[in-house]
Amino acid sequence: MDIFQKLTPAETYLILAPAKSSARDLARSTFLDLVIRGILSISFSPSDHAVVQGGPKYRKVVSTGPNFQGYRPLKHEAIFLKPFMKDEEIRISLVDLAKVAFERIHSGDEYKLKYIFSDRISKYFRANVIQRLMGVKELNEEGLRLGKEITDHLRSVGRRLSEHGKDPDGMEEILLAMRGNILLLPETGRKAFEFLNKSRRGKRVKKEWFDPGSMYVGSSMPGGVKEPAVLGATAVTFESVLSKLHQSGDSGTDTTSTAGDDGDSGCAGCGGCGGCGGCG
Repeated sequence: MDIFQKLTPAETYLILAPAKSSARDLARSTFLDLVIRGILSISFSPSDHAVVQGGPKYRKVVSTGPNFQGYRPLKHEAIFLKPFMKDEEIRISLVDLAKVAFERIHSGDEYKLKYIFSDRISKYFRANVIQRLMGVKELNEEGLRLGKEITDHLRSVGRRLSEHGKDPDGMEEILLAMRGNILLLPETGRKAFEFLNKSRRGKRVKKEWFDPGSMYVGSSMPGGVKEPAVLGATAVTFESVLSKLHQSGDSGTDTTSTAGDDGDSGCAGCGGCGGCGGCG
């Protein structure tokens, strides 16, 4: 879908679930998108604290990535990049970065309406005078149609991945074309990253828009490189740091979704738009 070339996963997710999308999931998908595109980099280093459950505790450290210089961030991305704009050599824990990014944002609605919502996606939403005053964001007919198309595509790709990636060359092309929106697939794109990492391992491939290996950790972690552990690690961090921003009150947010919300709180928690249908 061409729309995946234009929108970040947070923008796409807001179209899929204007009311149900939580600040936690939107922020996490934004951060992970910056990592897989090489704007930021995340590494794991042993903590100074005592071992946990028989093994060492690892500290998640964020630094600039190879594509940081010259990158012009969108507003919802910039909050994660401000510390590095002041000092490109700085290394900061993921917990501290998330706290700094959201220190002046007081609710999930504020993050959605003032940071993610913009002219880039406004044409998919209704906006009469009363709605503008109340901050309501409701999908119009074009938005509803696009949301259904996106949902159907995510479910189709999710099914193909669950079939162990039949037609691997075709599957690779489809996933790469989705860009950061693969994070909206089941389990935050876990199977997609595993598929890409396996299919491209050992091959001489042209440089793409992202490195699937960025979701994996080094051999210093227990068990070595076996799964995209960055996904699980960030889920824990954003859950703990941004829990206060969960939709408390959501008084001005649309209750319209694209294909029958069933109450799920977001992609990261339920397994994604392509799996359960919770946000689409």
